[in-house]
Amino acid sequence: MPDELPWWFQVSFGEREVTRPSGVLERFREYGFTNLFETFNDLAEQTQWHQFISLKYEIESIRAQESIRGYVITGITDVHWEVNGVLDMWRKEKVYAEELASLQHPDLLICKLERQCFFGGEQTNIPVLLSHYSDRDLRGAIVRWSTRSGARGSFVLPPEASSHCMIELGTISLDIPQVNEPTVERLEVEVRLSNGHRWSENAYDLCVLPALVAGEKTRVRVGKGTDEMRETLASRLDIHESGEIFIAATFDQEMAAHLERGKSAILIVNSEDAIPESWGFVARERVGTELDGRWFSNYNWIRPDKPPFSHVAFSKILGFESRQVAPHYIVQGINPSNFDDVLSGITYGWLNHNSALAVQLKVGAGRLLITTYRFDRYGTDPYATHLLNALIGYAASDNCKPRLQLSGELLTSGVSAN
Repeated sequence: MPDELPWWFQVSFGEREVTRPSGVLERFREYGFTNLFETFNDLAEQTQWHQFISLKYEIESIRAQESIRGYVITGITDVHWEVNGVLDMWRKEKVYAEELASLQHPDLLICKLERQCFFGGEQTNIPVLLSHYSDRDLRGAIVRWSTRSGARGSFVLPPEASSHCMIELGTISLDIPQVNEPTVERLEVEVRLSNGHRWSENAYDLCVLPALVAGEKTRVRVGKGTDEMRETLASRLDIHESGEIFIAATFDQEMAAHLERGKSAILIVNSEDAIPESWGFVARERVGTELDGRWFSNYNWIRPDKPPFSHVAFSKILGFESRQVAPHYIVQGINPSNFDDVLSGITYGWLNHNSALAVQLKVGAGRLLITTYRFDRYGTDPYATHLLNALIGYAASDNCKPRLQLSGELLTSGVSAN
C-alpha cells in the first residue's frame, strides 16, 4: 500500500460503512490481525489469492457449459476490495495476474471436481473436459495428469474433438493418499499435441484430511435444537446423558446448569435466537446486501496454528474445502479487545463488520464454544467431521482457556426453559 493515500480513501460508497477504507490499518491492529498475518500487505495478498480461487471456479463453470459462448470480467480495477477486479486500486496487477491469463486461452482444460476435500485413502473419479475454441487440430493429442504424491496417467483425446465446443475427454481415477495431518494434494493436468508441444494446462489443490479411525466413540450430551442433527451426530458420537460435552443449538437452562457444574459445552448457532439478547453480542443471519457479501469481498479466517482449527488448517483464509460447513450466521458485537478469544471470524470489505464464526468464553465455572459453522454433513464430509471432532476435543482439553468471561447474572438472564 502506498504511503500517501488518495482523498477517496476517506469516503464510503453510498454511505455504506462496509465500503469504508478509512481506518483500515487501525482496524488491522485493533482486531489483532497482526497476530494472524505478518503485515497488512500479507493480508491483502492472501485475500487476492482467495479471490482468484473464486474467479477460477466461476470461469471454469461457465466454460464447462456448451450453451455459453462468452463471458466478461467486470470491474477491471477494484474500488471496494472486490473479487472481480484484475488490478488493485493503484492500477497494479494483482498477484494472480499470470494465472488468470492462462485461463483465458481459447482451449481450456477443466477438471470437474465433485468436492475439494477428501479423507485420506479415498478413491475419486474426476471428469476432464476441454473448452475448445481454437482452430488447432487436436488429432493425436494426449491428456497427461500427475499428482504431488506421485500418481500419474494419460489418455488420448477422442477423435470427435472438433473445435468450438465443450468436449468430455475422459476420467481421472485417483487414489487419494493417506495422510496424518491436513495436506494439499496438487493435481496437474495438461494437453500435449501430437508433436509434444504443451497446448493447455491447469492445476487443482485437493485438500486431504486423515481417514477416520474406527474406535471408541466420544460420549457427548445433546440438547435443544439438535433434533435434525441427532442421527448425524450419532454416526460418530456416543450420545448419552452423562456426556461431559454438551452440544445444543440454543442456550437454555439445561446448558446453563451443565456449565455451572464446571463442564464444557458447544453452542451450534443456526438461528438468531440461539444466543440470549442480554449477553451483549448477537447472532445474525447472513442475508441482505452487506452480510452476504454479494458485491464486495468477505473472508472466513481461522487461527491455523492453534487448536481446534489447526486440525483442519490448509490456509488462514478458508476456501472450497470448507464449503459444506460455510456459516449462514455470524456473531456480531464482540469487543475488539476480546478478539483473542475469537477462534475463527469473518471480515467484510476493508476489514469492516468484523464478526465471529467461532468464539470461546467462560460461562460460570464452565467453558463454552459458540460456533456458526454447520454440521449437517458430519460423518460424511471430511471437513465437517474433523472440525466438529476438533471442537469437541478442544472443549474437553486443558488448551481451552478463554479469557472472555460471561457474568453469572447474564448466565441466567433471558435463558429459555426446556
